Amino acid sequence: MTWTLLLTAALSAAAPADPAGVERALAATPDFATLATADLSFAPRASALDMPSLDVQDAPFSEDAAHASPSIGAQTQPASLPAATFALENRFFTRDAWRWQITGAGATEFDDHFALAGVGVSYFIDYDFTIDFELNALYFVQDDGENTPGVNLAMQLRWHFCHDKSHGDNPHWTVYADAGFGVLLTAENVPAGGKQFSFTPQFGTGFSYLLDEATDMRLLAGIRWHHTSNANTHENNPGANKIELYAGLNFPF
Repeated sequence: MTWTLLLTAALSAAAPADPAGVERALAATPDFATLATADLSFAPRASALDMPSLDVQDAPFSEDAAHASPSIGAQTQPASLPAATFALENRFFTRDAWRWQITGAGATEFDDHFALAGVGVSYFIDYDFTIDFELNALYFVQDDGENTPGVNLAMQLRWHFCHDKSHGDNPHWTVYADAGFGVLLTAENVPAGGKQFSFTPQFGTGFSYLLDEATDMRLLAGIRWHHTSNANTHENNPGANKIELYAGLNFPF
C-alpha cells in the first residue's frame, strides 16, 4: 500500500493535469505484496560439464601441422631442433650411425717422408667404438730411393675411451685410441730396396672436437706410429717407421 501511495504522489506531481494517465499508471503498478511472497529462486543454467558428451573423430595427423604447433600430434614436438635431422640420427655416440671424413697428414722418418690426403667412413659398432675405412693418396720423398706416389687402403678400430659427459650421448669432445692395418701400392719401391706392394700397420691416439652443433661437424686430430714393409714377401724387407701427424673433418651422412 505504501508503494502505491508513493507512486501515486510521484505521478501526480509529474502530470497533475492528466488524472486519466494517473489511473492508467496505477492500473499497471505491480502488486508488491504479491512479489514479496513470490518464489524468486532461479535454477542455474546447465554448464558445459552437464551437457551430453559428443563423440568427435580425431582429426587426421599432419606432419606440417605438428611442426607448426608443438601441441599438435601424438607427441609434443620441440619448438626448435638443436641440429639438422640427419645430424641427430647419425651423430657421435649413436649406435649404427655412419659418418664420413676428409683427412690430411704428414709423416717423417727424418730421411724419408710422406704426405697424405684421403677420405674415409666410420661406423659406430657401439656407443663409443667405431670401425673406420680409409682410401688415401700418398706421396713419398726418399733420400735413398725414388720419390713416388702411392695409394693406400686401410681399416682401423677406434675407441673413444674418454669424453665429455655434460652433453649426454652427444659429447662435445672425446679422446680416443686407434689401431689398424692397410695395404700400399706405389709406383716405385717403398722403402728403397723393398717392393711396390707393402703393408701398413699403424696405431696412435687423438681427439675429436665439435665445431658446429647444427651439422655435427667435428675436428679429428692425432698422432700415429706408421710402419711400411712387405712382411717378408720379398727377398729384401727393409721396413720403415714414421711418426705421422694428421687432422681431418668428420661429418654425419
